[in-house]
Amino acid sequence: MNKLIGRISRSIRYRLGFLVANEALESGERSKYVAHYQERITHCQFLSDPEHYEHPRARWVVESLGNANQVLEIGCGDGGMTKMVSPMVNHITALDVSEVSLEQVRKLELPNVTTACGLVEEYHPANQFDAAILSEVIEHVLEPEQVLRAVIGLLAPGGKLLITTPNGHWESDEHIHIWTISSLFKLYTKLDCETIEIGYIRDVENKRRWLSAVLTKSISNPASDDFHSKVSTMRKRVRS
Repeated sequence: MNKLIGRISRSIRYRLGFLVANEALESGERSKYVAHYQERITHCQFLSDPEHYEHPRARWVVESLGNANQVLEIGCGDGGMTKMVSPMVNHITALDVSEVSLEQVRKLELPNVTTACGLVEEYHPANQFDAAILSEVIEHVLEPEQVLRAVIGLLAPGGKLLITTPNGHWESDEHIHIWTISSLFKLYTKLDCETIEIGYIRDVENKRRWLSAVLTKSISNPASDDFHSKVSTMRKRVRS
């Protein structure tokens, strides 16, 4: 009965234009979430095709990396983005929850790429990274803030996180979240970032198809800034 009610509810929400994701993803259960992706190959070799509509966001990532040395790519799929980034950096760690996707990455035989299987929230490498790539991932994850905090924690001081995500509602049964530039900015301000740069990436038809962001990790832990606090200021004035 509960399954029937769930299907009816999903059907109604779909007809009303609401976001409706795969049942395993909508459940919010991590075990079902992981199981959904573990045996699924995420195909993204099309990213290197200049004629493909998704090429502009891959090009943005490559152009935004700068002189990054050690790069972490989260949700690498079968290595479409990995293959484009590889010639630009010294080393890439390609992370994905799907072992079958990672097997496709290994078949590319990119000499400066190593793979790691798992969720980024549970990933504990020995080294830090100069840059991290989270392209078309944040709309899929169960806990976006938790994921972003985990990624920022893996960056070296001054390291940058590159993010792209669909602008608004795309038809996909794997999108758990719909993002706008304002909702993402609100999320970013909860993190310990030195700078936040946000914008749009336009597709070949000049439409604002993607949201983009470059988050730079703080170079050092923030000092105690009493001037941010009215209470501290009041106490200083009372003592003087």
